[in-house]
Amino acid sequence: MNEPRFYNSRVASTYLEYLIKFRPEIDIQKLISDSGIESYELEDEGHWLTQKQVDAFHDALAKQADDLALSREAGRYMTASRSFSVIRQFILGFIDPMHAYLRIPRIAGYMNRSASCQVKKLGPNKVEITVNIANGVHERPYQCENRIGTFEAIANFFTHKLPLVEHPVCVHKGGSSCVCI
Repeated sequence: MNEPRFYNSRVASTYLEYLIKFRPEIDIQKLISDSGIESYELEDEGHWLTQKQVDAFHDALAKQADDLALSREAGRYMTASRSFSVIRQFILGFIDPMHAYLRIPRIAGYMNRSASCQVKKLGPNKVEITVNIANGVHERPYQCENRIGTFEAIANFFTHKLPLVEHPVCVHKGGSSCVCI
């Protein structure tokens, strides 16, 4: 039985770019080999990975780097990543972070099919992002952290400062969705 493919290979490619630039002690070839993901799968921006593949990638990375913040840091690198150049151009079309955040539901579809997002403006510089994981999908906490890092990257792209992100509701802590403010 074929597993559903939820995650665009750009996400893993962003991790690799981040690791090459900021964590040169990580053996990239070993990481790719241990994850069971083929190089061609990472090079093809139109390729989608399964939950099993991204979990294997993360587990292989965790064996080399005992760093709980790594997934979030890789998410923060999203707007600088070569693999997200198309999405970066899309974000550049907005005048300010608020307009970019309001487009997250559309942007998210380029990265994953495992969840849907709704964004509600709460104030001039404040949004609430609700992430609903699709039925049958069992994301792990590192994916939540990577998503939060991606949300931080959007504001950082415009302001060169990381925003304060609150995460009062999380599927990994009993919530039916993830909510970020």
